[in-house]
Amino acid sequence: MKDERITEIGIAPRPASDFWFACVDIEVVRDPELSPIDKTVFAVICSHAGTTTRQSLLKVKTIAAEAGCSDRSVQRSLRALEERGVVETCPRSMDGHRIASIYRIVGHRAPCYAAAPAPKAAPQLPLIEPEEAEVA
Repeated sequence: MKDERITEIGIAPRPASDFWFACVDIEVVRDPELSPIDKTVFAVICSHAGTTTRQSLLKVKTIAAEAGCSDRSVQRSLRALEERGVVETCPRSMDGHRIASIYRIVGHRAPCYAAAPAPKAAPQLPLIEPEEAEVA
């Protein structure tokens, strides 16, 4: 199974470690249109995504187990994430049976965030020139 993920979407295996973290797009985390479950599902997808491809290969059951919710809740959240444009889903099947889908993270590049106002820049403080040393 892991070899399939590596060859299909370019995810390298992770070495054993005491700590791993995932990057989750802050624009999605702060989105008031998404529910806490939507954001958790997004975080699970991000935690499995390859750093160069921004894709993950997951089953709904896997997402549900890691997000701590039902399969049905995951399906609703995936629909909400797709409608917002922050995730693109590529369903797959083999011999007429559904298999793990490919999820591509769009995140802050989604059109729904294009109209969001840019955060205010911190005010620029004037440069203070060092005083010239008095020459005696």
